[in-house]
Amino acid sequence: MKQMNGDIWLNPVNVTDPDIVTDIQTDRSLKKAHVVSITSGLVPDVEYTFRVDIVASEYDKLLKRTIPGEPSEAILYKCDKLPSLLTAPQAVFSSCNNLTVTWKEFDASKDEGGGPVSHYLVFIKANITDFVSAWTPIYTVYSQNRVGLSYTVNITTGLIPNLAYNVRVDSVPQDTNNEPLNKYMDGRELRDPVLNQCDC
Repeated sequence: MKQMNGDIWLNPVNVTDPDIVTDIQTDRSLKKAHVVSITSGLVPDVEYTFRVDIVASEYDKLLKRTIPGEPSEAILYKCDKLPSLLTAPQAVFSSCNNLTVTWKEFDASKDEGGGPVSHYLVFIKANITDFVSAWTPIYTVYSQNRVGLSYTVNITTGLIPNLAYNVRVDSVPQDTNNEPLNKYMDGRELRDPVLNQCDC
């Protein structure tokens, strides 16, 4: 494939199994054809053209001789933006090893991207300047898809006394079969880290 504004053909997909065929209805007849799904290397809102090259073979060995195919018509790759909350979650309560966080249900008319949302992932991360700490998943909260609804979680595990923590809430979209997608955007974080203050 190649971006219409570029000169280099990108991301070759090798098809070596002659049995991967399906019936394709053309204007005049039904023909058998290979079908390949390209699921990586595509940039949204960019036009692409595709071509199929034939690689010669002999005695089950691929040769270096390649016959270039004809480029296809340009196709615009469009992708709905993944849902993301515009409003950051809020810390409404904090005590030793107990942090309560709340956020609003995803609202397609106010937030970024498109719904519906399958579930929310809640992450915490220690706010340490000496080294880079990782986001740790704490909770999965399934969406009820009711605009205006608030969700609340009490974080009582994974907290170290007298360290400040940040919290992030990611919105995981669902597909047309109501199944969660395996891709989502990093969500909003607390405006300010919250200290897990304990009197030790």
